[in-house]
Amino acid sequence: DLLSGNSSYRVLEKDNCYFLLQGTGASGGMNLLVKRSGNFVAGNGTTMISNQWYYVTGTFDGNMASIYLDGMYQSSTNVGGAIDSSTGILRIGSDGPAPGAYFNGWLDEVRISSVPRSSNWIWACYMNQGSNSIFNNYSVMAFGLPYLNNAGGTSNVTLSSANLNGTLISTGAAPTEVW
Repeated sequence: DLLSGNSSYRVLEKDNCYFLLQGTGASGGMNLLVKRSGNFVAGNGTTMISNQWYYVTGTFDGNMASIYLDGMYQSSTNVGGAIDSSTGILRIGSDGPAPGAYFNGWLDEVRISSVPRSSNWIWACYMNQGSNSIFNNYSVMAFGLPYLNNAGGTSNVTLSSANLNGTLISTGAAPTEVW
């Protein structure tokens, strides 16, 4: 389980500028740590159970660093401006050469975006992935075929089109435009 403690493991790190950390200090769980002449941490403070799937999201909007767990807002911290930047590499699952700082778990669909995502966007992504049968309902759409009475014949017949001079009796419940 992901309890609070004094050790942390990197899920993601951008060259000592921002991190998504597994278990850090008293808050435990997952934490978003960003640096701006010091550390700023938004943590979820939730013990995360082993062998269970979680959807963890960290955002930064230019001032606030926030963390979400399973689509729900957990906490944020006011950074007060742009975070430190670096041209260094982005690491997923490790802290480079630091021994023992590897993420202890599985990762799926890691995303990094250049724009901050809204809480609604984060919730929708979680619902789409975590509860697909609730959020999205896929089924076969049954439509009948449109039925046209073409008693008036045709005109303007070309290789790619023709005017049918009749009456549309039924669209067959299909989403059909008629003009």
